[in-house]
Amino acid sequence: MIKWLNDYEPVAATNEKWSHVWLFARARRCFKVALSRNLTSLDHSFALRILDMPYSGYVLPLQERPWSEIDALELMEPEIWHVAGLYFDRRVPIPFAEHERALLVLRGLQYRPSDEIMRIMDLPEDFIKASFRRILVKAFDCDVDGLIFPEVSDCEENGSIESPKMDFTENGSIESPKMDFS
Repeated sequence: MIKWLNDYEPVAATNEKWSHVWLFARARRCFKVALSRNLTSLDHSFALRILDMPYSGYVLPLQERPWSEIDALELMEPEIWHVAGLYFDRRVPIPFAEHERALLVLRGLQYRPSDEIMRIMDLPEDFIKASFRRILVKAFDCDVDGLIFPEVSDCEENGSIESPKMDFTENGSIESPKMDFS
């Protein structure tokens, strides 16, 4: 992953000295730095509009919707919704609505979910990276190779990734997915 993702520690969200507003602002700044090589690129225009949306306090109502976030959320497979929900419940104990948690995932993966979710859910690294990369490609309508997960391209063929199926148990845990990137 690019350097700022590795440097960002989501455990800070549980530190009472740091507000969520501060953490979210830092994440937005870091993501802008990641895009700074070509801020005028059409490929990055959606990402920049998302980053420029206003937010306040513990609530994240989007006051501007230049792009249909609801359509973007429909691209998220059920297991990603579930994993994102568990991730934010455990790592960011703030009363977000489910769609707001998902939007945070779309806003640049600012909480470094690949490492944290792997530890929480015991999911394979390639599955997490491939799933979130696919969401970003669809949501941002651009190729994100080299931006978020450059190493995922080794698992792909012709730009598509077959999503492994996951079975949920009654207590919300996930059985190990069967991966097939062929």
